[in-house]
Amino acid sequence: MALALIKNSDLDTLPYRVWSETNEPVAVRFALPTESDREKLSVYPWNLAVYGPAWPDFIGDSKTRKLISTDGDSPEILGMLRIGEALPGHYYLLRNLLEANPEYKYPKNLSSRRIRGIGRVLVARLVAESYNRGMEGRVQVRSHPGAVSFYKHLGFQENRLPFVYDLMKEEAEALFDLSIEAERGK
Repeated sequence: MALALIKNSDLDTLPYRVWSETNEPVAVRFALPTESDREKLSVYPWNLAVYGPAWPDFIGDSKTRKLISTDGDSPEILGMLRIGEALPGHYYLLRNLLEANPEYKYPKNLSSRRIRGIGRVLVARLVAESYNRGMEGRVQVRSHPGAVSFYKHLGFQENRLPFVYDLMKEEAEALFDLSIEAERGK
């Protein structure tokens, strides 16, 4: 079980992976966005993102992360994540915000490049945070209508509130295992 990696680890640099257009694993990591990312997040393709206007405003916020490839000196931003809160009396990591780079989310519309698994890795980082905070991987998201099928595909269950979805412990463990390399360096 990959969850053993969480204990005493930097959750941003766990051996997360996505898949290239040739079905090869691509090692990725999370990092804090920097001031140099502001322009990248303000223009194409991020200006097409659902939460595009919000991402530049989160630069400098310690809860915000960018997902980047571990290769290259100036890697492209594959996804953005704002880690939510663990509120007293709740059993989920709440108020999270995540989004894949639109260029990879809609490759037929924008380019021929295709990287799969970005959204899953963004959620896996939330699962790791939830475990780290003692919530057994449980994550709750509020989805926009276009992302409902994505969350259901990952194992989220409908909540009684509209467009709110919960990821339970067992599904969180399975998703996390799929998002982590079996061994570092693979």
